[in-house]
Amino acid sequence: MPAILGREITELETELLTLPARLGGLGINDPVTEQDEAHRASQQACALLIEALREGTELNYANHLDTVAHTIKEERVYKNEALEQRRRDLVTRIEEENPRLARIQDRVNGNSQWLTIVPSSADGFDLDPIQFRDALAMRYGHTPQNLPSSCDGCGAAFDLNHALNCKKGGLVKRGHDSVRDDCLEIAKLVWGGAVLQPVLRNGNDGSPELVADMKLQGVWDSVRPAFFDHRIINADAASHSSRTWNSIAESAAREKHMKYDQAAEDKRGSFSPLICSCDGALHREYGVFQKRMAQALATKWEKPYSAILGWVRVRTQLSIIRATSMRLRNGRSQVKALGLEDGAGLPSVED
Repeated sequence: MPAILGREITELETELLTLPARLGGLGINDPVTEQDEAHRASQQACALLIEALREGTELNYANHLDTVAHTIKEERVYKNEALEQRRRDLVTRIEEENPRLARIQDRVNGNSQWLTIVPSSADGFDLDPIQFRDALAMRYGHTPQNLPSSCDGCGAAFDLNHALNCKKGGLVKRGHDSVRDDCLEIAKLVWGGAVLQPVLRNGNDGSPELVADMKLQGVWDSVRPAFFDHRIINADAASHSSRTWNSIAESAAREKHMKYDQAAEDKRGSFSPLICSCDGALHREYGVFQKRMAQALATKWEKPYSAILGWVRVRTQLSIIRATSMRLRNGRSQVKALGLEDGAGLPSVED
């Protein structure tokens, strides 16, 4: 575990990491704690085979297979219940010892598919080691390692919150745009009429234009355009310290609706906010949009809906991880160039 995370871990974290990814862990099985249950299940599954060997009688192979299948089914139910209980007990301890980690676990629970897929560059499912460890550090309430001491954009002390909030250098905007572009790329596989940054309202009397992130045709209704706008929130910012993720996301969604709803109606369309956190938690409307995309893609490709939904979620989660890593690792200061063209201004070289 320390080799994977790149740091030492506590006993509480060790227990958490042995849980499945969907329950907040990494799915690293502990054979020491699971050996007794595995041995008991093995004995139950092989009961008829053991009896035939001991008694020297003929084995009824069909009954043996039925016993094995029944045992596996019962064991799966028993194990899931035991894991759920273990997680509840761990959450109680975490809330007492590390409230920040408890908040994070409440957000990321159910948004962990990126930890269960096979890394593949062909599918865009690969992360470099720094991105992977940064994402794990944030998932378990730690500051990523080897961050600079000061911000090269504004000069302030550089910590995790500053890295996620500082807008110097345009990294917040660039990360937002990369998530938007990835989302639009998936949506274009299904729906037509895709427009990047559609203008919903022209600027008047010095007021700025109102621009959404993307427009699609036929998402909710075959004849009405649908407008969308993304927002990536640092849910652990000081201003959100006493609020739950649901409260933070709902507040951000209301702001988006107040800003865009009327303008979208004026264009005879609908508007949906796509709100997510820096660690991959989604607002409910974003989740509904993902399900709508997956349903349309499953029909188009004639594939199982659950598999396509998993693919859409992984694409989104990895996109958010890369956008967050950009805030942490990219420089915010501008790099100056000589500004020379075609060698002009360089000293001549004599033969």
